[in-house]
Amino acid sequence: TDDLSSGSKGSTPMANLSYNLSPTSMVYTTAAKGFREGSSQSGVGSNCAADLAALGLTRVPARYQPDTVWSYEAGSKNRFFDNALTVNAAAYTQKWSNVQSLVTLPNCGSLYIDNVGEAEATGFELEAGMRVTHGLSLSFSVGHVRAVYTRDDARTGTTRGQKLDGVADWTGSSDIRYEQPVNEAYRLLANLGLSYTGSSTVNVSEKKRLAGYTLVDARIGLKAKEWSVMLFADNLTNRRPVTGIVPALTSNA
Repeated sequence: TDDLSSGSKGSTPMANLSYNLSPTSMVYTTAAKGFREGSSQSGVGSNCAADLAALGLTRVPARYQPDTVWSYEAGSKNRFFDNALTVNAAAYTQKWSNVQSLVTLPNCGSLYIDNVGEAEATGFELEAGMRVTHGLSLSFSVGHVRAVYTRDDARTGTTRGQKLDGVADWTGSSDIRYEQPVNEAYRLLANLGLSYTGSSTVNVSEKKRLAGYTLVDARIGLKAKEWSVMLFADNLTNRRPVTGIVPALTSNA
């Protein structure tokens, strides 16, 4: 029988350096490490021997190890026109090592997890907020990322330069917010928001592209000093985007 006991440990250091260019503008840089635990896993049936042999294995690894991400970011935060306008920008890169990935055994229809491949993500984010009039404000954000594997791996079929599953190239959002006193005790709140998720790739039996989509949400309600009540509606346009594709597998263990 397999020993399914498991244990893993790691560290998550972080360092941050910032400098105030003026009372309303600053720049910063950050370095941080992320850590995800490994675990044990059970084996697969004897009918998977040929699939495992094709990968140079005689059995599924009893454990998969932790994976880690080093993230490096630099950016700026700024306020203008007596805080009526805020603009924040950041650029980042992330190095993902010992990636925990799902390995498919195609002939016997079983799956297991192993540490395969290396990956990196490089991108930027831009945010802006503006107070238009007393009570009315707008906000906007946009982000772009290129997330790819940086090493070939025969077990998962991933190749250098191949995009990571389900990571949208572009994302964005915008909000219109209105807040106005009704009387000394209550305030009226209303918000209309749009969020955009760009297209992404899913690597199943053959690479497929998931289309981008936009969702619309709304909120309206009253706010008192110690409580608030809100009426909300999510996905007002009733979009039904495809957010993932799961390969159909059967197991005959």
